[in-house]
Amino acid sequence: LALFTSARFRDATGYAEVAANVYDVKVVPAGAGPDQAVIEANLSLFYGADYTVVATDMFENIGALVLVDDNTPPANGQARVRFLHAVPDGPAVDLKVVDGPFLFQDLSFEQAGHYVDVPMNDYSLELRVAGTETVVLDLDSVLFESGGVYTVVATGRLDDESLGFLIVED
Repeated sequence: LALFTSARFRDATGYAEVAANVYDVKVVPAGAGPDQAVIEANLSLFYGADYTVVATDMFENIGALVLVDDNTPPANGQARVRFLHAVPDGPAVDLKVVDGPFLFQDLSFEQAGHYVDVPMNDYSLELRVAGTETVVLDLDSVLFESGGVYTVVATGRLDDESLGFLIVED
């Protein structure tokens, strides 16, 4: 059963509804068969839970990271946000609102911060080397809407200057 097809780097899919169970999940290159899987993992999925599965690292070290999503609605006028560090050659980082507070601090590769509730707003964010004022990536004008639940993902690599952000509405 193919739940998702033709996903590319920095693509995000919607949710797929599946029964609670343990699944043997395989990620294969487009057009390839299950015997050519680049990721194979047993995932225990529980009833009533939402999950995000992220392919991380470079192709030769690719793996699957499973995140449990909190899609309970935030309070009126608030949005819920979490951050995932998915830059394999990146140092630990902080995610900060420009001229505002830190949202997440000292997260290393493949670490996700716990959700935080923020006032709905249009934010400019900066990714900094943890504990410093060194900005490695800016994200201007991201709208966190009232009632929205979001995952901000830092993606790409430092060595080839492909850094970027992916904003996913959970």
